[in-house]
Amino acid sequence: MFLHSIIDENIVKQFAANYPDDAKKVIQYIEKQLSKVEILILEDRLEQRATKVKTGIQKAVQYLGLPLPTQFKILQTPELMLEELESVRNSESFIILSLDHDINSELTSKTGMDIVKYLQENSEYWLNRIICIFIHSLNPPAVELMTKTLDKTGYLVFRLVS
Repeated sequence: MFLHSIIDENIVKQFAANYPDDAKKVIQYIEKQLSKVEILILEDRLEQRATKVKTGIQKAVQYLGLPLPTQFKILQTPELMLEELESVRNSESFIILSLDHDINSELTSKTGMDIVKYLQENSEYWLNRIICIFIHSLNPPAVELMTKTLDKTGYLVFRLVS
């Protein structure tokens, strides 16, 4: 949904043909906007899995043809993820998320599904800001539920195997 709302290939071609001088400015603007991508990762096992998840996201982002963000924010609890989402709400950044489901119960009683519910309830805002969502949980039933819920809501969702 996100990528289609930004770039329609036929419109870009028609614009470039009709306004060749302005086409360069538009391309520069699009590249500038795409450089404002933030990657937020929900992962409680920082040392064990975070590096693998980051590598997987980098490969997937390159495959999608997007510029690689230089910073990844790794958040250990759903509460911290929600706080971060609220803090970027008024920024110009676009977001890529990677969500785990099972979070250490010593840290929180919430799971990655709580983030999914929040995104579902606030889809009118986030659908235009979230480029895609990766699910990197090792819990197959949770992955299935999270993926189906997000996909049904209109988000672009991928299963990230790390």
